Amino acid sequence: MKKWLQYLKAPFTETDGIKWGFRLLFSVIFLTLISYEVYLFQHRGIKAMLLVISLTAVVIPGGFFLLTHIYDQIKKLPSTVVFYVGGSFVMLSFIFTSYKSEIGNYIAIGSTLVFLFLTGLFIYSIIHLFKNKNRYFKTIWVRSLFHLFYLISIVLMGYIYVYDGLPAEPITNAMDTFVVDHPIYEIPKGYDITQGIYGNIDYLNRFDFDEEFQSETTSVSYFLGAWGKSRAQFLGYNVFDIPLNGQFYMPEGKGAFPVVLVVHGNHEMTLSSETGYDYLGKYLAQRGFFVVSVDENCFNYSTYDSEFLDDSLGNENDARAYVLLSHLRYLEKLNQNQDSYFYQKLDFENIALMGHSRGGEAVAISEYFNSIQTLPNDSRKHLGMNYNIKSIVAIAPTDGQFQPANRYIDLENVNYLLLHGSNDMDVSYMTGNNQYERLSLTEPGYFKSAVWIYGANHGYFNETWYPYDTSPIGGKTHNIASLLERDTQEEIASQLISYFLTSTLKDVDYEVGFKNIANFVDLPETLYLTQYNNGMEEVIANFSEDDVLESATMDSVYISSSGLTKWYEGTSKLKGRKSLIYGAYLDTEGYYEGILKFTKDDFYTLTNQDAIYLTLGDMTEGNKELTELFVRLTDIYGKTSELNIGSIGLLQHYFEVILTKFPWFEDTNRSETHFQSYELPLQFFSNQDIEWTQIKSIAIVVPKDYKRKLFIKEIGIRHSR
Repeated sequence: MKKWLQYLKAPFTETDGIKWGFRLLFSVIFLTLISYEVYLFQHRGIKAMLLVISLTAVVIPGGFFLLTHIYDQIKKLPSTVVFYVGGSFVMLSFIFTSYKSEIGNYIAIGSTLVFLFLTGLFIYSIIHLFKNKNRYFKTIWVRSLFHLFYLISIVLMGYIYVYDGLPAEPITNAMDTFVVDHPIYEIPKGYDITQGIYGNIDYLNRFDFDEEFQSETTSVSYFLGAWGKSRAQFLGYNVFDIPLNGQFYMPEGKGAFPVVLVVHGNHEMTLSSETGYDYLGKYLAQRGFFVVSVDENCFNYSTYDSEFLDDSLGNENDARAYVLLSHLRYLEKLNQNQDSYFYQKLDFENIALMGHSRGGEAVAISEYFNSIQTLPNDSRKHLGMNYNIKSIVAIAPTDGQFQPANRYIDLENVNYLLLHGSNDMDVSYMTGNNQYERLSLTEPGYFKSAVWIYGANHGYFNETWYPYDTSPIGGKTHNIASLLERDTQEEIASQLISYFLTSTLKDVDYEVGFKNIANFVDLPETLYLTQYNNGMEEVIANFSEDDVLESATMDSVYISSSGLTKWYEGTSKLKGRKSLIYGAYLDTEGYYEGILKFTKDDFYTLTNQDAIYLTLGDMTEGNKELTELFVRLTDIYGKTSELNIGSIGLLQHYFEVILTKFPWFEDTNRSETHFQSYELPLQFFSNQDIEWTQIKSIAIVVPKDYKRKLFIKEIGIRHSR
């Protein structure tokens, strides 16, 4: 028995025996794979079959031979190499954590390793020269290679750590062609302001503020389970007693002032993100708004808890939204309390919620919670706060992180402003467009606008966040050469939000500026692309109702085309993300007029005080010229009248934004459909003798000298009454 066991054990103790076992293993599986490929590809012909077999025979053995060769070479290295290089690589991997530039991360890590290693060799060579009076690198070719690689590593390090990146590609700014028909100047300061803080004792002590401003707490236990012990110990509270902490900015003088709450997004939990909107709080308060920047850092990412303790919250935007509403409830009590500092200073008939990043989604959820009675995910939680929230501002928001009953949130009849930057490396695409699309305006008095700002990033909207939209070192792979200055971006946000809130909460009409942003004459110079809709619209076609090309959104309207190489319906381009924006793609060759016509079975009943509105984008890759289009009306008698949108402003050409310093190696450049809205008053159309009450068709016309690919998001009628 002992000899038999030794016989069985022998092949596993002898190297040749092990090799024979693995040879048989590899050979049988390899031949089986070749046979399987013959079976699969024999019907494609001898050439195709031989090509596949040849590739398999070369790639698998060759690839693994190369890997084993590299492995053998690594084994020959001194253990110190594995220790120092491996340890350094892991540490640098923690430092370079930009998920938007993964190849750039590896280039930065590799360059840093080589540079520091060669620097160490250089220092040692100098010491060796002084001690031994001879060169450390004895041969010319070794010295030459050392100097070459050292020079390359120095250049790469300078490019990564010092150089801001690649300049923006040249664009022709369509906003320079827009006509200023109703100039609007920056709203001047009208109030001195008082700044302060309310919150729990720890929060008040942190900012050395009066303890009489100690606030209440709220519970988010219906939205989040109890978080980890470490997070609770650091914060000093749990999900059952979330303190209502906030930085307030109040105009001095007699109230009541419209109430504006602003909430930050996701950042390091231990940092105070709410203080980053100090510029915005002061600006709005000086113009007559009571502003609170809400502290919700407890819901933020924590490197310590998330990475080392595997305790991440995630999907917490519903909790953020509820805490925001709890602040309104708390402030309402103070406003009614005669002993309160805020007594009768706050106007709860005019409320706005404003959020940045995840906070931008949270404010939409807050409005949703405010309008329903019971939490969809838990019938035991009653909401029904019913505050008079008139306006929402979403700054570079996320979208879809909270989906009650697995549905996206739909909003109705609330004013909405969306701001997003072209160089955002956090929320990399204008995903707020999806929420914008899901907001329906069915009554007069409401409007929504989306503003895309060229050169703006994510972090500059918050004074405490980084310019790289990630960690200070990890963001070194991002391209920041074309960014606006921080104070310029803050000025843009302050002005646009001020115009919007003044128009929607104070009934001072600045709405015309959102129809044509060129009317805001004091905005800093850059490219702005804007969308605008209001509650006085009839949609002719937004292409979201079905997949039938001939059908329109408006009843009894059918769509036809002529002079187009093709047209088809689909969603807008949003590289790497899911777009919920439907529209029609139009391709033209330029030999004929390209026409997309919307013909009504009876007729459109208009007056020359109405307007046609149109939202579209130029998707022509490689085109650097601005585009003009015509809208042509035809009445039942065949008379036509048309208007060139160029008389208002030309359409911006398509372009990409370079987001990383290594666009040659990674495809992370931002390319998406950029929308521009046009309001075309009928009184500006060429033929005023047309029969306005009996318009048979409305057509979008592309001039015959254009070769373009356009995306038509929406066309409709905007009534004056």
